[in-house]
Amino acid sequence: MGLSFRQQLKELKDQVDAMVDALLQCNDEDLTRTIETDFEGRTFRTNLRAATRYTIEEYRVHEGQIGGNQFNTEMLRSGKSKGDIVALTPYDRKEAAWLSAELYVAAASLIARCLGYPEEMVDEHPKEGEWSVRETIEHMIHMEKSGEWSLQQLVERVRGGTAS
Repeated sequence: MGLSFRQQLKELKDQVDAMVDALLQCNDEDLTRTIETDFEGRTFRTNLRAATRYTIEEYRVHEGQIGGNQFNTEMLRSGKSKGDIVALTPYDRKEAAWLSAELYVAAASLIARCLGYPEEMVDEHPKEGEWSVRETIEHMIHMEKSGEWSLQQLVERVRGGTAS
């Protein structure tokens, strides 16, 4: 039996994490060094910068492709025409799925903002009384590990019927 779709998404996330970890070890010279790679029986000359930009664009194209396909599928299923576009939601998703997606994007944006942040600067305070970058990340980690504000635990409480 193959992976569930959720497991596939986790595998993709793990692959992206590995790509990011590898890229963070590179310097500017590494990004511009010419490399040859074989793809489907053809040899291409490129560099890491171009290959990474291509991969980023590939993710963007496919995200748009999936969004468009979901919209078109919903339009066909509902019998609506393009003139009825305002009457449609792009696709059927529960609100919990929308919230999950927004949570994922917000967390990914925070993590992306911090990638490559100079280690020697993560403990600096921008202004007196403000948190350092490290303290901010520690706060977000603590929020999920704490009993009261952990979303996982709140879900368990709601689903287990112990919410108050």
